[in-house]
Amino acid sequence: MQTTVRPQAARLFDYARWGARLGFLSRAYREAEPFPHIELDAFLDEDVARLAVADFPGPRDTEWIQYKHYNEHKLGQSRREEFPPFIGALVDELNSPEFVQFLSALTGIPGLKSDPMLEGGG
Repeated sequence: MQTTVRPQAARLFDYARWGARLGFLSRAYREAEPFPHIELDAFLDEDVARLAVADFPGPRDTEWIQYKHYNEHKLGQSRREEFPPFIGALVDELNSPEFVQFLSALTGIPGLKSDPMLEGGG
């Protein structure tokens, strides 16, 4: 696994690109059937996605929390300090006030909150 650290000033989510389309995207979200939803193709810029994939730990690279149930078998991690640097930075970005505000504007749901404890936020 190769770890890549991003420059501090760089943002990992392109707010300008998605913000410019927010009116259209918000309308598409609200009007989707059978319930409000949206698919955001190329959600992350290709280079960000590529770095995240390269930095993502394998099944034996960290102490995973194992979720085993009759309808699920998955691995998870809620200890932020265990994340590789780039994955940690990306999770921080997606939990940032700016990103949560973007989601709120997209969905029209006021008062959305991030999941800083990383316990079930998805």
